[in-house]
Amino acid sequence: MEISDNYIYLKIAKFCFNQSNGFTYKNLKIGLEIVDGSWEDNIIKIYLENALKSGRKDQIASSNGAGSLKIDTIITPDLNSIFLLVNDNGNQTILDNQVFILKFDSYFNYLDYLEFKEAVKSAKSAKIYAIIAIIVSALLSLASIGLQLYDKYQIKKNIFNKNIVEIPKQNLKSEKINNFKKIEGKIKTK
Repeated sequence: MEISDNYIYLKIAKFCFNQSNGFTYKNLKIGLEIVDGSWEDNIIKIYLENALKSGRKDQIASSNGAGSLKIDTIITPDLNSIFLLVNDNGNQTILDNQVFILKFDSYFNYLDYLEFKEAVKSAKSAKIYAIIAIIVSALLSLASIGLQLYDKYQIKKNIFNKNIVEIPKQNLKSEKINNFKKIEGKIKTK
């Protein structure tokens, strides 16, 4: 399964990955060329609003049952968002001056995705090289077998070939005798 780089979450992660100093809602919309009110814009707004609300300290009034009010401070739990609010002006609406960054887990998930894409490319090229290596190995094996068969055929052909030049045994004996006489003559003269 191949994921398109036009997938909205990948487009967001890619844009935010390159924004080391953070980004605003307006920067994000312009960078991704998002149209106001589109479904992509709605997804981004939900994530940004969740980032605004996550980890906020809020005070709530509660009754202790005796008729008096008690003020409690609660921290809103982390809501589902891929963003983290960096510069908070205290307002819980998305403003152009609020700065966000990509959450660390989203950042590392995008890094994992990039490594995965690179691994897939490497695996494809490794597969091609492995196939080439197997073909070369098979060709070399066949060539080796062919050369061995050719050598055996040539040896058998030469054994049964009557045109092989043989040195007559007489000539060998006479040469040995002549050489022996030459050596014997040299020894006697000394």
